[in-house]
This record gives sequence, structure tokens and C-alpha cells, in this order.
Amino acid sequence: MTLRVIRGGGGVEITKTNFISVVLTPVANFTAAPQSGPAPLLVQFTDTSDGDPIRYSWQFGDQITSTEKNPYHLYESPGIYTVSLTVSNREGSDTKTIPIEVTSIPVAAFSADVTSGQSPLTVQFEDRSTGQPTSWLWKFGDGGSSTVQNPVHVFADPGVYSVQLTAGNNAGAALREKMAILLSGRSSMQTSNLPQATPTTRHLSWSRSRTVQPAKYGNGLGSLGTVPAQMTSIPPIIMPIRERTMSPSPS
Repeated sequence: MTLRVIRGGGGVEITKTNFISVVLTPVANFTAAPQSGPAPLLVQFTDTSDGDPIRYSWQFGDQITSTEKNPYHLYESPGIYTVSLTVSNREGSDTKTIPIEVTSIPVAAFSADVTSGQSPLTVQFEDRSTGQPTSWLWKFGDGGSSTVQNPVHVFADPGVYSVQLTAGNNAGAALREKMAILLSGRSSMQTSNLPQATPTTRHLSWSRSRTVQPAKYGNGLGSLGTVPAQMTSIPPIIMPIRERTMSPSPS
């Protein structure tokens, strides 16, 4: 500012700088780098506010605060934290907030609406993983796979299938192999297609032999060679013969 005073034939000029100042109400703004990541997560906060603020008040969302202009903060536990910056000067104040997401490796888990039945069997799977996964990889045990969170899969052929789910996020991934899908044969199976069992002789360690009869169904309805008509919709069950060592009988 310049002041000029003129009196008579002369004058005096006085100049003062910074005599008048205009102060604006601040507008809060800031950046965070990174804004998400696995725990522990160190974040650099940088003030980018307008309006010449002179005071800074940070709330990091975990009951920790700061009055620095550009602070660092360490997040040790997974979660979503709301960070706020309040800037102020003599004309007023303003506040800005942003979220910080701290992640952990997920714990994979899932369920299915059915786990056994007659082929073809349609199964609805539901992801029940914790830890905020963002990606999913399903393997159904029959060569099929999916990256959908809650897939539907059709098992076409009889058999036992182990289902796997891998759930992941930016912290890592975890695999869960939880269940077996059991499928029986179609009702159109014919008795003639069933394998025939024959007697098998196994020698045990105490120099005696035994003859193993054809395997039978658990309900005693008949041997594999003579399957009753009411069981033609169920596939044959052949029990394995295990070798074992037996002690000689007392003489």
C-alpha cells in the first residue's frame, strides 16, 4: 500500500507493505499413499489444502491424532479406517475425510446346497470366506473351474469329487478343500453292465489260507453276481481286501 500526502508545493509519499491482508477461509484437502494394502500398512498423508491454513488436526480412525502438516501413520490391524483432516485459520475451518483400507489374507470357506445325489447333479456353491476377499478360484474336481463368487456347477458323471476354493485379495490368498460331492449312477443302469466278482485267495503270515467270498451289499440283498432288480439304480460297491499280519493261535 502506498500513501501520498501533498501539502502546499510539495508532498510526502509513504509506502507500507503487507499493511492490508485478505485471508480466505481454508478448504481442506489431502492425499494418502498408499490408500489400501495389507497390514501392517504405513501411510504418508500430504496436506493439499487451499486458503492458507495455519492449524492442522488429523484423526486417523484408530483413536490416534496428529497436528503435523504432513504426517505418517502406521496401521497394524486389518479394517477400514476413516481419516479426517481439519484445517483452520482466523477466518474459519474446513474438514476433509477419506477411507483407508487395511487388509489381511482371507480365510477361505464355502458351503453347498446339496452334497450328494443322482447324476447329473446341479450344485449351488456359496462363498463364506472372511477377510474381505476380492477374487475367487473354484476347482470342482471334474476338470471344471470358476472365478465367480457364488457359482452353480453341474456334475455330469457318477463319482466322488473334491471341491476347492482359493480366496484372495491384495494381502495374499488362502485355499480351502472342504467337501466331496457324491453321485450315484443313473436309474437306466443294467444289471449286465455290473462287474462280476470272483473268489480270491490270500495267504496270511501264519501259514493258513482263506477264501474270500464275493463282496456283498451292506444290506445283505445279494452278491455282485446276482444283483436284485430293486438295486439296479445303485452302482456296485467293491470293498478292498487289506493285507494284515495275524499271530498264530495258541496251541
